[in-house]
Amino acid sequence: MSDDPDKRKKLWNVDPTMYDRSRSAGFVERRVIPPLRQFGKFALIALGLTYPIYLVYVGLAFGGIAFWSFLVGSFAVIGLLLTRLGFAANFRDWDVSMRRMATVTLAFFATMGFYVSLIYLRTWIVPVALLLVGAGAYFVIREVRS
Repeated sequence: MSDDPDKRKKLWNVDPTMYDRSRSAGFVERRVIPPLRQFGKFALIALGLTYPIYLVYVGLAFGGIAFWSFLVGSFAVIGLLLTRLGFAANFRDWDVSMRRMATVTLAFFATMGFYVSLIYLRTWIVPVALLLVGAGAYFVIREVRS
């Protein structure tokens, strides 16, 4: 504790200057900024709800290259916004390892293979699925026993 008797009696200190009146808001701050914020909020919600539709439409109308470039561009814009607005620090301690990224990539390709097999290999999907389930069960049992 400090030697000042006033600081020992108080549990907190308040800066009285924070209650001083500041300058009054101008015309732009009162009349223009609130409607723009409201419009921006609704535009962001609308874009968030319709973005999957845009993404699928671009893929169907213009092909795979346009789809993937649109998706990667969206990720880049999101990353840039998170970085520039200062929210990137919220994700600093996530510790995403290369093993986890490789697992997610492998799972993506497995899912894609499943859907491709549903479309092109209709008769082979049941035996292949049973084979994969059996191999997975074998590896899980082997891991549990060791």
